[in-house]
Amino acid sequence: MKHDIDVGDFKGFLEVYPIDKMEVGKRFFNDEYGYCGEPDVIGVPIKDKNWDKLGVKPIETIFDVKRTPDKYKNGLQLSAYCKNYGIKQGIIIPLNDKTQQGYSKPPVYDEETLAGYFQMFQDKQKEFKKRYNI
Repeated sequence: MKHDIDVGDFKGFLEVYPIDKMEVGKRFFNDEYGYCGEPDVIGVPIKDKNWDKLGVKPIETIFDVKRTPDKYKNGLQLSAYCKNYGIKQGIIIPLNDKTQQGYSKPPVYDEETLAGYFQMFQDKQKEFKKRYNI
């Protein structure tokens, strides 16, 4: 989903929370688990005081840009992306016009948290298949 170019301040976010080796995510199809997706960005948080405060590791990470973050829905989505790529950290980039700086503090999902969300993701897949007799 494309975001309105005038919403939030992505450049300002990157000044406070720098990311190295940024690449635009590529669409994927995961036949093993039966889902597809397209993360916004894959990169490595640059070790610095702002990321350190959040407990972020300087490892390959899936980043997803959101205007209205929802911890549960974002966790499900990030866990599926991370599982597909074998990545152990996911971060939401919350861009918005509700704050003066144009972004909020980024929620971080570590390996253990992602594993829990992926289990919930699989449970939701089962519910969906059962409901629609797939």
